Amino acid sequence: MLPALRASLRAHRTLVWAAVLFLVALALAFMPLFDVLGFELAFVVALVASFATADLGAMVVRRQRHLGVVAAWATGAAVGLALLVVPLLVITLNGVRVRVCDYGQGLVFYALLPGLSVLVAAAAGTAAQTLLPGRLGAVCAWLVIVASIVIAVGRFVATPPVFVYEPFAGFFPGTLYDENIRLGPAFFGARAEQAAVCALALALAAAVKSRGGRRLAAAVIALFGAAVALVLRLHAADLGYIVTADDLRERMARIDTPHFSIYYTRGAAFADEMPAIAREHELRLAQVVAFFGVAPSAKITSFYFASTTEKARWMGAENTYIAKPWRHEIYLSHEEFPHGSLRHELAHVVAGEFGDPLFHVSVKWWAVPPLQFNVGLIEGAAVAADWPTGARLTPHEAVRAMLDLDLLPPLRAILAPGFFGFSSAQSYTTAGSFCRFLVERYGQDKFRSLYRAGGTAADFAAIYGRTLADLETEWRAFLALIVLRPGEVEVARERFRKRSIFNRPCPHVLAEREEAARTHLAEGEPGKAVRIFSQICEDDPGEPARKLALALALERDRRPAEAEALYRAVGADESLSTPLRAQALLRLIDLLGASGRFGDAAAPLAGALRLPVEDATRRNLVVRQEALAETALAPSALAEALRRYLFARTDPGADIDPMVLLERAHDIAAAAPDEGLGRYLAGRLLYARLAFPEAASELAAARRVGHLAAEVARENDRLLAAAAWLAGDADLCRAAAERLRSAPDPQTHRQGEDWLARVAFGMK
Repeated sequence: MLPALRASLRAHRTLVWAAVLFLVALALAFMPLFDVLGFELAFVVALVASFATADLGAMVVRRQRHLGVVAAWATGAAVGLALLVVPLLVITLNGVRVRVCDYGQGLVFYALLPGLSVLVAAAAGTAAQTLLPGRLGAVCAWLVIVASIVIAVGRFVATPPVFVYEPFAGFFPGTLYDENIRLGPAFFGARAEQAAVCALALALAAAVKSRGGRRLAAAVIALFGAAVALVLRLHAADLGYIVTADDLRERMARIDTPHFSIYYTRGAAFADEMPAIAREHELRLAQVVAFFGVAPSAKITSFYFASTTEKARWMGAENTYIAKPWRHEIYLSHEEFPHGSLRHELAHVVAGEFGDPLFHVSVKWWAVPPLQFNVGLIEGAAVAADWPTGARLTPHEAVRAMLDLDLLPPLRAILAPGFFGFSSAQSYTTAGSFCRFLVERYGQDKFRSLYRAGGTAADFAAIYGRTLADLETEWRAFLALIVLRPGEVEVARERFRKRSIFNRPCPHVLAEREEAARTHLAEGEPGKAVRIFSQICEDDPGEPARKLALALALERDRRPAEAEALYRAVGADESLSTPLRAQALLRLIDLLGASGRFGDAAAPLAGALRLPVEDATRRNLVVRQEALAETALAPSALAEALRRYLFARTDPGADIDPMVLLERAHDIAAAAPDEGLGRYLAGRLLYARLAFPEAASELAAARRVGHLAAEVARENDRLLAAAAWLAGDADLCRAAAERLRSAPDPQTHRQGEDWLARVAFGMK
């Protein structure tokens, strides 16, 4: 076998494939995210190396006819593994030029994707060449790889999951936005089935080539491989590497409405909310249909999971919501009512009615290059239909803020693969604003035509009679007329400053480390979390928010002085956005309050209150202002009770038990019966525990008692509207919604309008 291996390594064909892999690695070395040893590089190398190894495995059989099937496979696999050294060396040397955060993790990806894939490809080449004459064997081996990829794509199209486990590519997660890529039990289950199929193929080839007892032994091995592969395939859903819609339906409860079949986690804590969630589906669909002017042609299936973890287990996309318009399906995980992404995902399905015939999205089939998916139009249409949201700014206002911050991406990039070159916040918001502008100014018909056509420059000219550049100029002129409230641009800076995954160092490594650090915190090992967060801050110094995670870990590790120093440094850094600085100061206030240093907390509180911030942060600061208020001699009864609620902790930096907090909220109400704050806090806690009638009672009482800061009163009404609606009290919900609609700030006004639309729709 060794002479055969040496001859195969020196073969001209092997050297050609080595050159191909060298050029591929060299090209990847200059592509962000692919330029380090990690998942993306391993994925591409696995595909190219699989074609190379299948070809070379067939070559070994043709040229080394004296070898048995197993020896030929081992020789071909060894040649394939040797070829993997070439791109590994290239990308390792590239580490001199680019930052490498975790070479060890990259080696694991490299071993499990291309390392195992070439073993499978060698089996394909060996078996095909053994069974077929001449060069037909190598061609057949390549066709096996192509067929496997086609099957994988078909599985993506025909089943709910976005992930794909494939013999030659190894694994595709399905989305760019879930950064922590894990190769868990599902991956190894898939690899086990693939190994069994390889054993089957090689044994069949050996049975054809052998005679007598060896043929019988090969047949037995083939039967064993087939049995193992069959057993694994029958349990593929339980192992998690092949999941069908039927697998999900069998495991989930169901509720039907006129336009939906909603499958939800059986026995979920939110099961009592499902009638309201079902009505919400109908409301949001009606709104989307009104916006596009088109109704869905078939009933929509909604898979509604209890958590992001469960959604990731069954269909992938842990931190991303997904719709498959061609299947009339959406996939969500439970959130606080009303769900913030339901209408967006439904918009994808409804837009599919005027998308292309196969995928039901905006795509240009015949172009250079072909099959151009216009991600900007696909996502922009959904953002435009999901209007308005509960966000502080509408997409139009947010884009105006980006314009003022000089962060607005050019439309020619957004309406192209360049969509992924910007952060999701920038890309989605920009595309949504422009699509909304097109619909509002030029109508639904033209937008539907543009979406169906694929949205190239020629399509804009043909449909709108104007170039994309002209339309962008017109859109920007419209944006220039928008007047933002003071401080809005600064608040938006925090939202839009983050970079695309392609422009951040080691995103997968850092995501994995963050998860490990959070696990250590949850398991009571803060010292380990501190070490990991410290390393993360060193590897990604351009992300100041990571310092807040480190400071929290320091608190848990009983190192308050170091945590305080970090909070003060971030809070005082005027180069950072004001929301981030205010978050640091809020954490500092809590740290000082927990140690009884109430006087020291006054200065950071005053500083934070001067900063433009998000409503939630402002509300938390206002509540702490109540707690730190001093009379001439001592804090009031309200302040003392509120301090016990806010600052008393059983463990530094840890959250206190909600039931203890509920008791302390009632203590606040008892200490200050003329103040509604205690009732509000109790209602908030009860709402989080899904006790909606009780929460509505407390929140209504808070409203009656009054004396709430404006920020708290708005939040009280928002929670009251939701709690009353989920408790079945439409009148109480309507009253809260009317107060929200009459609020002077636009965000609260829009929330009120949304709740009133919900009440009106529910009364039909």
